[in-house]
Order: sequence, then structure tokens, then C-alpha cells
Amino acid sequence: MRVLMLGWEFPPHLSGGLGTACLGLTRALAGLDADITFVLPTEASTEQAAHLRLLGAAPVPAHGGGTVAAPASDTASTPVSSPPAPGVTMHAVPSAITTPYPDGGEPLPAPEGLREWLNNPDGAPVPSAAAPVAVAAPAVVGARDPYAGDLLAEASAYAARCVALVQDQSLDFDVIHAHDWPTFPAAAALAAATGKPWVAHVHSLESDRAGGVYQVNPQIDALEREGICGADAVIAVSRRTGDLIFETCGIPADRLSVIYNGVDLFDAGVADATAAGSKPTAPPALPDARSQDEKIVLFLGRITAQKGPGYFLDAAKRVLEKFDRVRFVIAGTGDQSHELVARAGELGITDHVLFTGFLGADDVDRVFRIADLYVMPSVSEPFGIAPLEAIQHDVPVIISKQSGVSEVLEHVLKVDFWDTDDLASKMLAVLRNPSLADTLRANAGQELRRLNWREAAEQCIGVYASLKS
Repeated sequence: MRVLMLGWEFPPHLSGGLGTACLGLTRALAGLDADITFVLPTEASTEQAAHLRLLGAAPVPAHGGGTVAAPASDTASTPVSSPPAPGVTMHAVPSAITTPYPDGGEPLPAPEGLREWLNNPDGAPVPSAAAPVAVAAPAVVGARDPYAGDLLAEASAYAARCVALVQDQSLDFDVIHAHDWPTFPAAAALAAATGKPWVAHVHSLESDRAGGVYQVNPQIDALEREGICGADAVIAVSRRTGDLIFETCGIPADRLSVIYNGVDLFDAGVADATAAGSKPTAPPALPDARSQDEKIVLFLGRITAQKGPGYFLDAAKRVLEKFDRVRFVIAGTGDQSHELVARAGELGITDHVLFTGFLGADDVDRVFRIADLYVMPSVSEPFGIAPLEAIQHDVPVIISKQSGVSEVLEHVLKVDFWDTDDLASKMLAVLRNPSLADTLRANAGQELRRLNWREAAEQCIGVYASLKS
């Protein structure tokens, strides 16, 4: 099966879970003998010149047996890392925008001494907390547009570049697989030009990204619906997302499949179920630092309304009223970062909250290793890969009932995102009761065995095959 895959991000250029999902899925598909060509937009601004390298139109060998190629036009492409597996070819086309997510705004600086503390939370001093920043609230809730730049125009330009790339390179494929709305115009244009079927893979909807706070962008919403209605098949990452698609777009049920995300099972304690040759390399060995006297509760994700970080802070305040040997670590960046720092100050809990800013892959691994509890209080979460990563790192998990991942995880604690009293109560139960924490770790670890990318890849191949029949 030859697959032309269109995505908007891919490691190491990440701004959300989409890139992680694309990496895991392409690895597993390649392990099942699928031949994948992945087209990725890259930022072509002069500010990134130091990180760019010019590549010829013809594919060039890359470590791992795959190839990395650039379009035939006179453009530069970023080194998007080695291909995820043999049989995967990466093509990079220039783009001014590299993320479909709301603008992160001014990022928080990384606290001084963060890496030392992540490596040795017992011995290194706790990094100083960010100072509260005065942030003016919008005059009307949801009035501001959280997106930066002209994403619609960029999605249209990406579509034109993809068609030109396919024609210039004489690329041949059986099916087009497009991830989320920015790639849907490109998939539709390619389908029209080649007569090949296309699959719309919905990882999130515009209504999810608005998070109940921002107004839905009507242009993006319309483009998203147009793509979903026009695709030959649609993949949703959860039943929750599938139901929303069915309710809002009304596509026939036989065109809609629910395929859950997975996780790369590198942990020696978890049986690997990926295809031979596709197992990822384990992260660097690091000491398990959970011996610290102070308990660590982790929020890791984009700091935006959709992810519910404000509810996390409100619950933290309630926990600290009863148990003060705990530090709440908020890892990530987003359009609400500075507002959240200010909110911690208003609640009087700044000394117990650490904002790390954006973390790279190695530091994400470190922060999971020191965490005693991971919390995902999302307002509207189509799936949510981070809880799987937490379980993989042997961390107990609390998730919102409003998440797709809650459909497939049983050995976690679940709350309504808005019920901060219940969230605080469940946090306290895990932090104060080691036997509960141990039970959650053991059972969730067993549960993770069936949530792997190979299973997702096999189901995707089934969708592809249905389009050829």
C-alpha cells in the first residue's frame, strides 16, 4: 500500500500532540510494509536560516534506510530528523506557519536551574517561580482571535505546493491520508488532480480548540466541515469526536471510523507490540527521582483554554489548604501562560507552582520521571496522548471525563473538568495513599499494552483497503 500522507507538524518541530501521533503512526505503518511519502510544511523565514539545509529534488539517503527530499522548486527545507522507519520518505515544502494551534503568545522563559532540578529534585534548589504579570482580559470573552497569521491563506498555498510537488516528482500512490483541517484543501486538490481517494484524519475540531472560551473561527470551521464532507473516508480519534462529526456533518456512518491513538512501547516493563524493526529507541536512562520529600503534581500540555489549566490551579489551591508538601509543575506554553502566572499569584500559591515553559523531548522525559501524579483537566479533548505517556513512565493519572482517552482507560481517576473540588479530592487521595498510587500504576501499565500504534496502523490499512474495493 502506497500512502501519500499530509501533516502540519512532525518531530522535532512540535506544538501539540499531532506530530507525536504522526510519528507513531508512520512507524507502525512502515512496519506493516506500507510505503509512505510524508509531505510536511516548513518555515522558510530567514530567522531559521541557521537551522536549514538545501536539499536536491531527488531523494537523498538518510540514516535509517529512508530518504529525505525537497520539492523541485528552489526552496529550503528543515532537517526534519531521520525518517521514522525504512520505507518512509519525507518531503518538505516551504510555509510561513507551522502550527494549526492557537497562537502561544509571548512564551514564558525557562526558570534558571530547571534542568539541574529535573535531574536531581532532592539535591538541586527549586527553580525560582515566574513573577506574576499583569494581563488585560479581553473586553468580551472569546472576542480575541487566538490564531496568528493567515492560516487559511497558508493552507491554500500548501495545497498548491503539494500538487506541484506531486507533479514535479511524479509521485505515485494509492491513497491520500490528511491530518487535520490545514491539510484538507491539499488532499482535496490532490484527489481532484489524480483521481485517488483521500482520508480525513480528525485529531481535533475547531469547537475543541475554542475550548468553550474563544469564539469558533467560522472560516476554519467551514473549511473543516467541507473537508470532512468531501473526504472518501473519515477517521476520528475517539467516539466522542466521531459523534460530533456525525452530528455536525451528517456523513454516512459507513464513511466514519474511530481509530484510537497509541503509544510507542519502549519501556522494558511493557510488552512491545509494534512491528519488528519499528520499535523506537528508549529515551536516555535517568534516575527515578520520586524519592523527594515534596510530592510533584504535573500538568503538561498547551496552556490554553481547551486544556483547562485554570481548573488545575483552582484545584491546587484546595489541595494546598490540606496538604502543603506538594509542588504543582505546569509544563508547556500557550496563549494563557501569563494569565495563569498571574492567577497563581492571585490565589497566593506562587511558591508552590513552577512554570517550566516549553520542554524538549528529553526534559519531558525528566519531568515525567519526577512526577508523583499527572493531571489532564481538559475542557474538550478529542483524545489526549499525554496520559498514555504518563502511564508509560509509571505515573498515576487523573483525566477529565470530557476526553477521548477516557473511553479506553479504566485504571485512572476521572473527573468532570469543572468540578475542582472532586479534582482536589482525587489529587489528595493519590498523594496521601501510596497503595492507591501503586494500584493505579500497576493496572494502568497492564492496560497500556493494547493501546499501541500497530493496532491503529492495522485499522488504517483496513480503511485504505475499503477505498480500493
